[in-house]
Amino acid sequence: MSAWRGRWSGRLAALVLGAPLALAFPRPGLWWLAFVGLAPLLLLAAAAHDRREAAVRAWLGGTGFFLAVNLFLAPKVGPFMVPLALLLGALWLPLGWLAWRLLGRPTVGRLAAALALLPSVLVVGEAVRSWEGFGGPWGLLGASQWNHPPTLAVAALGGVWAVSFLLAAVNVAVAAAARPGGPVTVRAAAAATAVVLPLAALAWWAWRPAPPPAGTVRVALVQPGVISPVEARFQASERLSLALRQGSGGPVDLVVWGESSVGRDPAAHPGDLARLAAVARAAGGPVLANVDAQRGRDGGIYKTALLVGPSGVLGSYDKMRLVPFGEYVPLRPLLGWVTRFTDAAKVDRHRGRRLAVLPAGGLPPRRRPDRGPDRRHHLPAQLGSRPARQPGGGAGGGGRPPGGPGRHQRGLGRLRRPRPPAGVAPDLLARRRRGRAAGLPRADPLRPRRRPAPSGLRRRPGGRRRHRRPAPPHRRVNLRQRRSHITKTTGSLRRSGLTSGNVRPSLGGRVAVAVPATLR
Repeated sequence: MSAWRGRWSGRLAALVLGAPLALAFPRPGLWWLAFVGLAPLLLLAAAAHDRREAAVRAWLGGTGFFLAVNLFLAPKVGPFMVPLALLLGALWLPLGWLAWRLLGRPTVGRLAAALALLPSVLVVGEAVRSWEGFGGPWGLLGASQWNHPPTLAVAALGGVWAVSFLLAAVNVAVAAAARPGGPVTVRAAAAATAVVLPLAALAWWAWRPAPPPAGTVRVALVQPGVISPVEARFQASERLSLALRQGSGGPVDLVVWGESSVGRDPAAHPGDLARLAAVARAAGGPVLANVDAQRGRDGGIYKTALLVGPSGVLGSYDKMRLVPFGEYVPLRPLLGWVTRFTDAAKVDRHRGRRLAVLPAGGLPPRRRPDRGPDRRHHLPAQLGSRPARQPGGGAGGGGRPPGGPGRHQRGLGRLRRPRPPAGVAPDLLARRRRGRAAGLPRADPLRPRRRPAPSGLRRRPGGRRRHRRPAPPHRRVNLRQRRSHITKTTGSLRRSGLTSGNVRPSLGGRVAVAVPATLR
């Protein structure tokens, strides 16, 4: 009975010890807690009586962490919050086993292995959690350092994964140093590591080469709060945006509205576009709004980022990574009943199909100089309005720069090819430029057709043949007449001296002639 009580008391403690790590994220944003918040759970797993119990404790600790860090999803997910946290917490199972194996009876070699393996397991679990089916990479340990530049500078070496690895390594070192009954040399080495790693990150932040300055951009964020009526939500964002210039003391480069700030389809309500353009003119910069509405009658609901400038639409992007239960319900025929008890999406949103670069705020997208403007966004064509023309003569920031070469200009040394003479097949001229062994393009109408198969057989693309009924008598007569006509035409061309065998007849009645160079 005492063993059972001790086992479940340890598991309950693990569930509780996993939750404080969520305080390192906004809000309250206690970034320093990410350096030590995981150490108590590692100590509890290392003190388990066997490896199975250590893995279970780590699993429950991960469950407590994900319940706390994703608590804002409870109104959307409802009863699925606990199974989702248990599923995500299962990624911490190997973390507990390794903590028991390497930190339970620590040595210097096991400490070195723990400093390499435990952070790697944590980072791999974060990469798995970042799968689109889970809705995105929520609760990444490295994301807790968003407001601490010295630690965040490590992201320049390996992204958010490098920051997570550093924080996990510090937690492992703190747990090894605080392990009671461990060898003194191991605890001293662990304490030194726990101090050296943050100092190394601080030194990298202080001595790394600073990026070259690129200017300053003023961005205004407009968030009126949670307002359910569509028109009232639009008016609140519009009113705050129009007051920006008076409150900020000058124009801004970009105005960003909140998510689902526009609840009507702009194609069906062009007046909303005119109001957004008026806001852009008043604020001095384009407006980036979010449209959450059905597109047309049968177009479905999309989450669209719509960029509107003073003269019209500049671009759009349809969201590709949707949030489970918030924007769609997985396996809706099976789990659709959850919408009756929670705020889950009543209708599934549609996913976008491609990325888009939206030029805004005086920061045009980088592109190769020989390419044309970025035409990947498709919403302006649906809205029936043209993108605003920029000073370079292009649309949407992708036009020709002043004084630069146009899309079809490759320099003065390369002139445009002249058109072929009248009566000369353009496919044969292209073939001559590519080489004699090159075939004729299939799309050209003068390309000779494939030779007919023997009588009674039809040739398939793969080379196989299948039997078919023979052609009717009148069809055979027409084929004989056409073959005779092609033979006579070919002979007359050869006798005239215009060509020396470079004649390609076809059953369609056309003759492609390669004219000698002297006549071109």
